[in-house]
Amino acid sequence: MMNSKENYNKIISVFIVLIASTIVFRPVCTLLIILFTIYNLVHFKYLKWPNNVWKYVCLLSLPLIFEILFFWNNSSVTLGFKSLEKYASLFVFSFFILGNYQQLSFFKILNQYRYLFTFIWVILLLRFLVFDYDLVHKYINGIHLAEMGYKFAESFGNHAPAINMHVAFLVITNVYFLLRKRTFKNLLINIFLLFVSLFSLLVLNTRISLAVAILCSLIVSLQYFIKQFKTSKIVKLSIGFVAIISGILFISFESNPYMKEKYSSVTFAYMDKVGKLDEIPNPEVVVFNAFVTRLSIWKSSYELALEQPLIGYGSADGKREVVDYFQRTNQQFLTKYAFPVHNQILDFFVKFGFLGAIMGIVYMLVPIVIGFKSKNVILFCFGIIFFISNLFDDFLIRFDGIVFFGIWICLGTAFYLRNKNSIKSELLD
Repeated sequence: MMNSKENYNKIISVFIVLIASTIVFRPVCTLLIILFTIYNLVHFKYLKWPNNVWKYVCLLSLPLIFEILFFWNNSSVTLGFKSLEKYASLFVFSFFILGNYQQLSFFKILNQYRYLFTFIWVILLLRFLVFDYDLVHKYINGIHLAEMGYKFAESFGNHAPAINMHVAFLVITNVYFLLRKRTFKNLLINIFLLFVSLFSLLVLNTRISLAVAILCSLIVSLQYFIKQFKTSKIVKLSIGFVAIISGILFISFESNPYMKEKYSSVTFAYMDKVGKLDEIPNPEVVVFNAFVTRLSIWKSSYELALEQPLIGYGSADGKREVVDYFQRTNQQFLTKYAFPVHNQILDFFVKFGFLGAIMGIVYMLVPIVIGFKSKNVILFCFGIIFFISNLFDDFLIRFDGIVFFGIWICLGTAFYLRNKNSIKSELLD
C-alpha cells in the first residue's frame, strides 16, 4: 500500500538520519542506501526537483562523472567497475535528496543525527570498556597510548583515521546546539552529548580532526556570539570559550603523555629526510605517523603524476602505480606498507591527470561556498573539515568518506535551494 506524502517525507528523513549515523558500519549503511533508493523509486511521484537540478546533480557527482569519463583508462574492467560503484551513492543522494529539497529540514535532521550518532558512540565506548578491559586498563596506566585510537576503532571493524572526520563534525554539531538550548534540562543533555563526542575524539586522537574540531567550534561559537551580543560581551565570551578549550586540552595532554610527544617531536621528526625514509633507523618506529612520511608520499605521487599529466593512470590503477613508483625509486619503507596518496587532490591528479586535480579542488570547495552563500555555519564548517582533512588524507577513496561527504553536502544544497526559492516566491508575491 502506497504511503501518503506526509508519511513519505517522514520516512525519507528517517532513512537519511540512519544512513548518516551508521556510515562507520559499512554493511548496515550499504543496505540502508539500497533500501533508500528502492523506497524513492517506488514513491517516485512524490519527488519534485528545482528547475536547475541537473546542474547541482552534476556538481555533486563530479567524482562519479570522472570515473565514467576516464573508465576506458583502467587496465581492468572489473576493478574499474569496483571503483566506480563506490561513487554511485553521490548520484543517489543528489538525485533523491534534491528531489525532496522542499520538505527536508537540514537542522531537524542534523539534530536527530547527533542524538543517534552520539548514542552509538556511547554503546561503542561501553563495549570497548567491557570486552577489551585489558587494553583499557593498560591505557589508563599510560602503556602503549599511541595505539589506543587504532585499537578502539578496530574493536568495531574500522580504522581511526577513517572515522576521525565524522567525530569532529559531531563535536561541532553538539557545540552548535549547546549554544542554542535554553532550558536547564536541555543544557544538561547537550553538555553530556558534547562530552561524549569530545571524549571520543580524544580517544581516537588524530591530529587533523582535533585541529579542525577546535577551529570550527570557534567559528560556530563566534558566529553565535556576534548575532546575540554586543562587542564587549563577544570578547569576554570568546576569551572564556578559548579558556575552556585550553583547559580541556591541558587536561588531555597531562593525562595522556603520548599526546605531548605526538604533537611535537613525533610529528616533525626527521624533516630533512623527505624521500629518503630508508636512511632513518627503524622508520616503522619513529616516522610511521610523522609528517615527513606524508611529504615523501606526496613528493613521489606528484613526480609520478607529472609523468602522465594529461590522462593519469586510471582509478583502478592509481594506487598500484604509486606503490610501483615507490619500488622503482628504491623507497623500501613506503613500498612495504603500500601507502595511499594521503591527499585527495594528488590522488585525483594521479588517476585523472591535471583535470582531475582541478576537479578535486573545485569539489572540495563546494560545501564551503554553498555554506557561505546559504549562511549555514554548520555546512560552512563541514566544508572546512572536508577540505582540510582531504589535504592530509584521501577520504574519497573510501566508502565512508564518500557517503559522509555526499549525504551532508546534498542536504546542505537542498537547504540552500529551499531558501533561495522561498526568497524568490516572496519577491514574486
